[in-house]
Amino acid sequence: MHCATQSHPALARCSGVDCTFEGCRTLASFDLSASGRLSALGRASFRGCDALSAGDLSGCGALVAIGEAAFSGCSALVTLRLAGCAALQAIHRDAFRGCRALAALDLSACVRLEVIGPAAFRFSALRTLALARCTHLAAIGEFAFHDCVALALVDLSGCARLGGIGRAAFRGCASLARVDVSGCVRLERIAADAFRGCAALVAIDLSSCARLADLGQSAFHGCAALVHVDLTSCAALAVIGESAFHDCAALSELRLAGCAALGCVRRGAFSGCGALEGTGPRGRAADARSGAPGVPLIA
Repeated sequence: MHCATQSHPALARCSGVDCTFEGCRTLASFDLSASGRLSALGRASFRGCDALSAGDLSGCGALVAIGEAAFSGCSALVTLRLAGCAALQAIHRDAFRGCRALAALDLSACVRLEVIGPAAFRFSALRTLALARCTHLAAIGEFAFHDCVALALVDLSGCARLGGIGRAAFRGCASLARVDVSGCVRLERIAADAFRGCAALVAIDLSSCARLADLGQSAFHGCAALVHVDLTSCAALAVIGESAFHDCAALSELRLAGCAALGCVRRGAFSGCGALEGTGPRGRAADARSGAPGVPLIA
């Protein structure tokens, strides 16, 4: 289905295969709430619809995927209703990239969501990200929320299956003050640059992340407001990557007691952390952690 001049097209029987409105600059809204059999929004379905401000998928109980670049470049999109999308499993690469007016997206009904793909919300205007009810979420892709400069709160507290936060997933989220990963008991990796440049981030409690094995290079680089990091229960933590906490100037408390597997703290992991107390390795376990003399640790 293609449009030329339609602004509010009828989509009651849209199957998903023929719902293609890419580049329809007159499209202002769509209503797919009656499309109960819609299983997927295909690649680039609404890409470049720069007048699109509202969409309704609330009745799409069979919807399992929002395809690659489905809403990419929909710069006027303010509202997308997903209530009732309980079968949604994947939001694919670039799906909402560049949706610079999309300040809120309620995913609370998407209880089977498993994957948020690479750059899925990059450059969007999201202010909060509430995924606590997305208990099947297993992966957040690289650059997923990169440069979402208005994003202030991320709630992953119910994401017990989350295994990894991808490279630069939240990089440049300058307003991000709070990240709740308290229920992420299967989290194994926070990849390189994951929270780099999150200048407003004050604390992140990783004490429940017993399987966390790798804090990637520059994972928290430039988190200038970060005061407290608790890794006390991260018994599997083996590596703190190069420049992981570089220039976290306010970091004053780092708890590593219990990190029995920590064998490598790479170069510059804590460089520029002027507020971090401690004079260096303490005892055999700390020696294994340090990787270099003079790294300030609180065991």
